[in-house]
Amino acid sequence: MPDKEFLNGIAFSNLAGSRFTNFINLARKHKVARAFYWRAILNGFISFILSILSLGDKFVYFLVKKKQKQIHAPVFILGHWRSGTTHLHNLMCLDHRFGYTTTFQTVFPNHLFGFKKPLLWLMRKMMPATRPVDNVPLDPLNPQEEEFGLGNVMDICYYNWWYFPADWTYYMSYQLDFSALEKQDIERWKKTYLTFIKRGLLEQNKNWYISKNPPNTARIPQLLELFPDARFVYIQRNPYEVIVSSQRFFKAILHPLQLQHISEHDFTQNILKAYCLLFDAFEEQKKIIPKKHLVEINYENFLQNELSYLQYIYSQLGIKIPAGLVPIWKEKINAKKHAKKEYPYTTEFLTMVNNALGDRIEKMGYEKLTVSNMP
Repeated sequence: MPDKEFLNGIAFSNLAGSRFTNFINLARKHKVARAFYWRAILNGFISFILSILSLGDKFVYFLVKKKQKQIHAPVFILGHWRSGTTHLHNLMCLDHRFGYTTTFQTVFPNHLFGFKKPLLWLMRKMMPATRPVDNVPLDPLNPQEEEFGLGNVMDICYYNWWYFPADWTYYMSYQLDFSALEKQDIERWKKTYLTFIKRGLLEQNKNWYISKNPPNTARIPQLLELFPDARFVYIQRNPYEVIVSSQRFFKAILHPLQLQHISEHDFTQNILKAYCLLFDAFEEQKKIIPKKHLVEINYENFLQNELSYLQYIYSQLGIKIPAGLVPIWKEKINAKKHAKKEYPYTTEFLTMVNNALGDRIEKMGYEKLTVSNMP
């Protein structure tokens, strides 16, 4: 009978939906740890089979892409992971005019126009009803961030660190903030990203895209090059809550995806480094966004009156609220079951965060905590 370590090493992941050539390139570039050989083999085999089946998708897409509507300037929701981006995104996606990346599209981006029905059925059979970490409802057609999907069609993807966490620093340096990336690679990313968005919108018969993708917080110049009239919503949350929530959430997500090991120390330090990188990049890059195209909000204030903030966001960005949307928002907000968690902080944790983030905490408008002044 296989032992527990062997069974834990096998798991389906988003990488199974990757183009096989992309899968092979990643496997060659990074060293898969011995404990995860079977996981890599299984996902690679599925990727190979799905890549053959994707030929049907390519053929159908070639026939239907001429029907693509002209794309409206997208709305990009920015902010660090665990800052409230998902909740805001889910609410704004209730606007029927918006198209968005679904969980299905991130796992199977190469099958939007071929074999979708059987793959969608399979996903529904395999997915849990709620996200184990925070009980957020799960469904293949729910809104999702597009980074995982991009990682299944090309090699420039920050989320590849989930598979290769020992190389997390590399992905942070080259594929989160693009400042060190070669110009031709940036152009390749832009072309691929645009195609990804177009395919997703065409599959949904929409022409207005709303994105929630935290890595984009450090890619504003590239987004504006693609969409000069794009709108941006930036949401921030108490950094202490963000860091401790990220530690728990990332660890839970990492377990079924990783093909490498990472130490507890490196894991935590990389979360802190990524936080600082996103914060600094946004503070510098937001200067190039036209003032009327950017709204910055605070998560804690947003939770106090979500409906008012949604109306404020639309007003500031010059987006008209369609008839019937406000009652839908009210119903969704009133039905919300996800409770805000309270996080106890140790002296060690506070010292670590304060040292890593420096004066960024106070720049965001939050008090720098110590054990003596904790609420």
